[in-house]
Amino acid sequence: MKPILLLVAVLLTATACNKTKTIDDIDPEQLKPVGSEVTNPGYSFAAELDDDCCRFVADMLTLRYNDGGILFSKETEGEVTIYRAVELATGNSAELRLADSPCLLVNGKEIAVKSVVIERENKKGAWINILTPDYKRIVFVVTDL
Repeated sequence: MKPILLLVAVLLTATACNKTKTIDDIDPEQLKPVGSEVTNPGYSFAAELDDDCCRFVADMLTLRYNDGGILFSKETEGEVTIYRAVELATGNSAELRLADSPCLLVNGKEIAVKSVVIERENKKGAWINILTPDYKRIVFVVTDL
């Protein structure tokens, strides 16, 4: 009887300790509860709302109207709203197309977008909060339209 109990204990231990996946193989998206969204509760958009300056601010490109030579625009094509920023001297540009699924282009290259929130929109303009899949914030403000 003791050899059978010992064999069962060894088999249970071996099964419990068997790891087929390393922690590096696990997608962090799979660890979130269904329907949840990870946000950065420490991030406040309030300072952005207090600043009326047209701007596109991201890790890969920053365009500010106050720097001069940069045009900002808002266009509507049917159900699609397009916000653009173009630096005349260099041709650097940012474009955000808002439709069923948002599309962000920086210098013609599509940047993946996790979420787009229009934090404020009024007759003066729009303050847009963009989040990338790697949780980087992008600010796009187009005012005085």
